[in-house]
Amino acid sequence: MESRILKIAQFIASKRHKPFVWGKNDCHTFVLELNDILYNENSVAAIYEKYNNIKGCYRLARTIDAVEYMQSLGYESAKQIMNGDVILVKHKQGYYSHVALDGNLYSMEPDRGLVVANKTAFKKIDYTVWRRK
Repeated sequence: MESRILKIAQFIASKRHKPFVWGKNDCHTFVLELNDILYNENSVAAIYEKYNNIKGCYRLARTIDAVEYMQSLGYESAKQIMNGDVILVKHKQGYYSHVALDGNLYSMEPDRGLVVANKTAFKKIDYTVWRRK
């Protein structure tokens, strides 16, 4: 378990100075790249370089249901946020994706790159928690 947390921390640290790029280094590729590192898969291939702007991301979101995709990767809905969980925040065009580690939620944002928020900031936001068993 500790090596899993270390892999998550190393992955997050590797994104620290990487610029946000739609379809290559955004909140969705962030979550799927980590999944691939943890489980030796290639789930990011489903979306990598399939869009290069926000409109393209929204178009792709209409063809790939984020919840169904998470379930197809073996993730299950959870109630409380724990290390390594994926957090999907619903918005009108789809979802924003985050990864939990040590009480914080990490993601990639346009013009900012890697961002972090304490999970308590999400108390009044419509989100779901996903955990892979």
